[in-house]
Amino acid sequence: MDTNGDKKHISLEVLKASKKALLAALEDAGAKIINESLDHCRCFKHKEENGSLSVFRRDGQTDWGWYCHVCAIGGSIIDVLIYSEGLTQSEAVREAIEHYGDLGIQEEESKPSEPVKPARKPVVFLTLEEAAATLEGWSKAKCTRCDIYTDKAGVPHMAILRLDLIGEIKKEFRPLHKTLGGWQLGDPPKPLPLFNLVGLHGDTTAEVLVVEGEKTAIEMIALGFMATTSSHGANSAAKTDWSPLAGRRVVVWPDNDEAGGAYADEVISILNALTPAAISRVVNVKDLSIQLPVGGDAVDYVEALKK
Repeated sequence: MDTNGDKKHISLEVLKASKKALLAALEDAGAKIINESLDHCRCFKHKEENGSLSVFRRDGQTDWGWYCHVCAIGGSIIDVLIYSEGLTQSEAVREAIEHYGDLGIQEEESKPSEPVKPARKPVVFLTLEEAAATLEGWSKAKCTRCDIYTDKAGVPHMAILRLDLIGEIKKEFRPLHKTLGGWQLGDPPKPLPLFNLVGLHGDTTAEVLVVEGEKTAIEMIALGFMATTSSHGANSAAKTDWSPLAGRRVVVWPDNDEAGGAYADEVISILNALTPAAISRVVNVKDLSIQLPVGGDAVDYVEALKK
């Protein structure tokens, strides 16, 4: 593909406004367009029977975007390349212009009269029980966990439902956040809260244990630790507000796998940038007295000590 012509000069704004370019990038990444309205597409990040990814352009905006309600990720054509190829922001911009710039120029020159699609109506449930039952029906899964994130006063702010697909060794997580009308599907505005804010604010002198996942945090709290975690797994630490840990003593205990190591590195970097910086360290799971299985966590280590 020639990169020395018009594409070299295409603006990022024009590229982001190109539906053709976004759809091409999504399909190249492995997504599948299910219907013409683009409100149900199969995400490139996971396999599914029904589409959970939407492609849209909000009222009054020129950029085309996408969002997966299962992965809770989305963005522009640039974010497709970031999530599918692991590129940095600048790398993704260069690759998007190189490979899809001609589509953006074609669309700009044709000046389509396609009406702007109105904002998608939010999905709101009166209760978390109603949300769980509805999502079970949508995904043919069983809701096996509901972990609630609150503010420091204990007022519910966000919930994560775990859905185990029936007959498959597969799980999905669906976030919801509190609104005046009940619980709305999707994340609240970022940054997201830390788990166990009531405990963190209730005892500001205790050493804090950062683990991966709400289940591990709850079990470590039950064992007497001041534990917390961030939502959406090992790749999403940057979406969370870590300021409640500023100046505190923090121990990061990652899961025993590559993703866990990357999570620990990112959390430590965030803690070091707080004002004042947290006094933090990472548990080297490879050097523990008991060797953990791949993916093993702090709870596995405590249970092994009991044997």
